[in-house]
Amino acid sequence: MEPDEGTVSDGKADGIAEFRLALNRTSAGVQRAKESPKLPGAPAGTTKFTCPIDERTADGWRLLCERGKEQLHLTFGPGELEGAAIYRKSSSSPDSRSFYHCEATSADPDEWPDVLTCTAKQPKSLVGGQMISPFSSSLDGVGIANSHLVAEDAATGAKLFRGMKPFRDVDFADLEELGVGAVLMFKRPTTSTEVTKELAALAPIGITDTNFLNVPFGFKDFAEFAEPCRQTVRSLAQLKQWSDSGTTAFLHCTVGEDRTGYLAGLYRLLNETSSVEAIFEQELCERGYSSGNPQKPLAGVAKEIDSDLTPLFLKMAFKIANGELTPGSLDESVCDVDPEGDAAFADAKWDAESFRCSVSTRYRL
Repeated sequence: MEPDEGTVSDGKADGIAEFRLALNRTSAGVQRAKESPKLPGAPAGTTKFTCPIDERTADGWRLLCERGKEQLHLTFGPGELEGAAIYRKSSSSPDSRSFYHCEATSADPDEWPDVLTCTAKQPKSLVGGQMISPFSSSLDGVGIANSHLVAEDAATGAKLFRGMKPFRDVDFADLEELGVGAVLMFKRPTTSTEVTKELAALAPIGITDTNFLNVPFGFKDFAEFAEPCRQTVRSLAQLKQWSDSGTTAFLHCTVGEDRTGYLAGLYRLLNETSSVEAIFEQELCERGYSSGNPQKPLAGVAKEIDSDLTPLFLKMAFKIANGELTPGSLDESVCDVDPEGDAAFADAKWDAESFRCSVSTRYRL
């Protein structure tokens, strides 16, 4: 079985079951943080974490705090008064992370709390043998993890939803309730029976093989540009065809984060005027792409996504920006030319090093 998204590298608390974190706020945001008792990588003395990154989105807030080689990522939902802390004793190696559920007793809705109490918690990565996403659904009443509305066709009323692989009876009931009439499995099957089992589960809600497509797309080790490009264009064309015919569709890979985010982001770029940077943050990072999900191991997954899948995303986005791919022209012949040799693609705007995900502000434990 190939490695996939969502594997927890380490959920142990490394000997610290609970700590209190005091945040030092200024008008410029949180500048420093001090924990008690000390985390295991702390130097002698009372050295505080410095927090150079304090960012906020509509879904939550995040801090990145550093102290030497240590890293402490914090996420917080001000309306919920809770969040998560992800601690790495060393930012180099080994890749060992400790996870904590954090709570505040009270807080100004516009400010980080003065104190968070963080308790060690083991993240779940498997349910019934199925890898799962830690991100909740943004769709009312839908229990499929990391499920969201991607787009809606104003002319036909068709919608495109995304999420992790449906695997429980209730998941397929949710698809029926959403009015889903077509499914795109955008992943290389991990077993010889995965496709047939999903088709069998979809049949009772009226979805047959005529409205089901499996595109065996990987997430790393692309030997050349043409084949993953053709798979992407084929998938975008199928989603567009379903939308034009008024058919609501559901897109998934395994955990609904990396390959799903990649394709959902490109679909939005085809149909919206948003910038590549905004789509990358909203549709990919914030929904668990690469290190947006801190439970992914760096080696074997996140690093490969950054080095292989993100450059492919940018090449496809470049073709959309150039008008080579449009909603009315989704021809696989566009894949005959790799943008790598295009002088315009060498612009810093398309540098994959600039497209790296921080921990999603939506991450909770």
